This record gives sequence, C-alpha cells and structure tokens, in this order.
Amino acid sequence: MDEEQEEKAKQLPTFEDMAYGPMGKAVRKAMPHTEGDPVAVLAVLLALFSGLVTPYVTQPSGRPCVVWTALVGPSNQGAKGYAYNTGLRILGKPFERILRAVKLSAIHSGPGLVSVLASDQRSAFPGRMYLTFEWSNDMGRTNKCSSYGEVMINIWDGESISNTIKGRGPGAEPVEEYVANPLMGFHAHVQPRTLQLAVKPQRAATGLYNRFLLFSCKRSQRISEHVQRPLDEIKASKALADAFRWVMEEQPAMEWSSEAVDALDELHRKYDALIDELPPETGVFIERSVEQIKRVATVLAVTQQRTVIPAAALSAAEAIVDYAAQSATEVMGEQPSTRSRARPLPERILEILAKNGGAMTRSQMVTALGGGRVTKQMLDDALKLLPQVRETLLPAEEGKSGPRTRELRVVAPSEGGRRPALRVVPQNSLPTSPVRRQKPPTATAVRAAGRAPAKKKTRPKGRGIPQTAFSHLI
Repeated sequence: MDEEQEEKAKQLPTFEDMAYGPMGKAVRKAMPHTEGDPVAVLAVLLALFSGLVTPYVTQPSGRPCVVWTALVGPSNQGAKGYAYNTGLRILGKPFERILRAVKLSAIHSGPGLVSVLASDQRSAFPGRMYLTFEWSNDMGRTNKCSSYGEVMINIWDGESISNTIKGRGPGAEPVEEYVANPLMGFHAHVQPRTLQLAVKPQRAATGLYNRFLLFSCKRSQRISEHVQRPLDEIKASKALADAFRWVMEEQPAMEWSSEAVDALDELHRKYDALIDELPPETGVFIERSVEQIKRVATVLAVTQQRTVIPAAALSAAEAIVDYAAQSATEVMGEQPSTRSRARPLPERILEILAKNGGAMTRSQMVTALGGGRVTKQMLDDALKLLPQVRETLLPAEEGKSGPRTRELRVVAPSEGGRRPALRVVPQNSLPTSPVRRQKPPTATAVRAAGRAPAKKKTRPKGRGIPQTAFSHLI
C-alpha cells in the first residue's frame, strides 16, 4: 500500500461511511430516540436480518450470506442492550414473532448444537438465531468442548455437520444426526476485558473468531428520565419488511456488478498486506475480512430488492468490516495485566547490539527495531539513556556522495568519557583505627530533657487479610 492508502486505512470509518440503503436510513431515523451506538444498531440489524433470510438467499458464489456480529463494550456505558432493542423496533412486530420462535441460547457443546439444528429440519421455519447476551459465560463452557469450535465453523461456512448418539432402548444401534445445510444466525454481547480472557489462543488460531464481526460500541447520548419510553417513538421499517417478504417469495439469485468485481480484487490485495503487517495472534481475527465484506454487501443489496450487487453496497460493506477489523485488533491486541508488557526501547537496543558484536550502523538499528515503528526522535531519546553506547560518524567512502554513515558502538566506561574513573586507594593509606559513631540519645536522656516517652503503637488483634488473588485490591 502507498502512503495515502496507509493513512486512509488508519482512519476509523464513521457511521455515514456505512449507512447504505434501507438499513442506513432506518438507523439514522431512530437515533434521536435511542442511547445506542449507531454502528451497534446497524450491527444488530445485519445479524438479525441476515439470520432470517439466510434460508432463501446466498452469495453469488453459493456460499451463505449470514453475518455473525458481537457488540463489545463496557457494561452500561456500552449501551449494548439499548442498541439491540432499537434494532428490534426497527424490524417490527412480525420479525419479533419469528425471532421468538427460532431463538437459541445456552448451547454449550458441539453435539448439542447438532441435535438442535437436526430437529429444526422438521420445523416450519428453516433456520435458527443464536442470541447470547453474556458471551463470555458461554465461551467458558464451550471452551471445554473439543468439537464446539469445529461445528460453529462448519455452520458459518455452510458445510454439513453430524453427530452420533446412542439409540433408544436396550440393544439399539447408534443413530447419526446429520444436517446437510445448517442455517443459523448469531448475535452476542460481551465486555472487552472478559472477551480477552475468554478467547483462548489455541481456539482463536483455528479461525473460529474471525467468523464473527466484533464492534466496539459506546453510548451515543443520555436520554432524560422525563422520557419514559423513548423507543416507542421508533417506527418499524416498511422497506425492510418488504425486502424480507420479497426474498422469501423470489429466493433471488444474486450476482456481482462488473465494478464490484474489480473492487473485490483490490480488497484482496489490501487485506493480504494488512495481515502480513500484524502479529499472527492479532491478524488471525481479520483473515476472513473479504469474505465478510461479500456477505454484508449481499445483505445490503437484498434490502434494496436488487439481484445485482452494486459497487456502492460493497463500499459500505468495506467500511462496516473495516470498523469491525479495527475493533478486533484493538480489543484483542490489548494485553491483560497478567501478561508481560513490551520491553523499554533502551533495553532492546542493548540486546540488538550484543547480538551484532557490539557495533552496527544507525540504519541497521532502525531496521532491527521494526523500521518505521521507531522514529528518529524515539531513537535519539533512547540513546540519551545509554551512556555506554557511543554514536560516531564513520569516514566517508571514496567516490560516494551524501551523508556519512553513523555507527552505534558499545564502549567501556572509560572510553565513553561520561563516567568518572574509579580512584584506587592504597592499602597503607586507610585509617588504622575505626571511626567511632555517636550513639543516639537514650530514653533516660530524652526524659531528662522534659519530653514524654513515646508510646509504643500496638495493632488491634483481628482476622488477617485473606491471601487470595484479589488481596492486592484490599
């Protein structure tokens, strides 16, 4: 990426970049009556709407278009519940009735999830919506099931899932539960700190969590207590209801516009470069960003009752997924206090010099420290704290113009000229008799001076502080 693209990539997209079609319009109209974050409300709509239409429409490639979202924000201040209820009001009563019928929660094992979806194949509405408002609690249980992550990955990918259970009755043969085309939406709420602790590195490495779009959210405003039921002012979106009815009746075959195809090729290059720059433990959370963009763009086009996905829908989808990608890298990149922190720059400089024989050029040092991550001023400030490192100009090479090369070298204290040399005292010049120290005044002397003796402080007897993991907070 060039400098202009890199600078643009660092800027967090705004809601206006994401607002597209009936969904963007509905969220914008609802904002005066809610405390929810507009991006969070949009994430709720994407999850719920895509989860309900996924039995009837796919991406142009035939892959599912369902979008799994999670709101990541502090309790109360994140207004996650406010955002969810706002999304329900925008969808309206018919959607709420369907959601109540297909809602799933508290499925803590892979075999249990297979059994539920296998029984759904005989229900009136094909598909389920998994809703969990304390996602970290679910993670704590599902982390104990070795097959849960694999089942969730297969569901998101649209691959078949199966499980073998015992037959009923004595001597009955095992029965295989099989779902050829699992259909399930997903939406969750979680706090940043608990998410960091609940996501296990080995589970994240499988790619499970890059199937979810994580959205950092916070309260958009504080509505006065005089307004008792502000959400009652939100009107259901007729356009979204019409789009849902259209997709159920038509089951449209989606396709990309030629402009969108060109944009997708560019997006692959963009995210390949970004993932290469990030540490593996962080980059794993955005490895499927292009696939996520395709899904979001498909859903946005469906809300307009269009079978050809335009480049404008893809652009809005890119902003939505970029926001989620930056949310994920920021939340998961923050190290909990129990983990080790990054070492100071001066310490890293000394270690690098030691590995390179104690001397190297300044440009070589900048490269070893991570290139552009360490500025000239940062390096200069660090060198001021290292008196044992001397920076000198090397002689100019014949026939070579331009600035001379600067070398960093570890020197002995006497060479650096920054520390005083140690003075050696001859043995015979030491004093022969020990120096007598004056004793402190005794209690009798203090009492004689007219002062009352100091009372000895005693601690009241009682129970000691329990030595638990939280003792440092007491």
